[in-house]
Amino acid sequence: MSDDRRLGFAMMFIPTHVESTLGRRAATLVSGEDRYGYWDHDPLPTRDRDPVIWDLMHLADRHYRDPRPSSGCGSDGEVKHNYVPSPSNRTVEM
Repeated sequence: MSDDRRLGFAMMFIPTHVESTLGRRAATLVSGEDRYGYWDHDPLPTRDRDPVIWDLMHLADRHYRDPRPSSGCGSDGEVKHNYVPSPSNRTVEM
């Protein structure tokens, strides 16, 4: 075991017929077609370091970060999750 920093990476695959219980959110369609329209589509980058995508990435990152200098756990040891609003709810001109 090392004391070095670690990176967590999670992916969730959700069928297009499933609606979010947290309101309208964005997702990337990885297969098939979306015949239901419950999810906003993430914009696709038009070039390397696309400023629109860069801004959305930083917006999402700010919502995931816990401002408290802790492990992200509450006093009861339970992991606290922050709701991340859909970046696509923001008006973006492409």
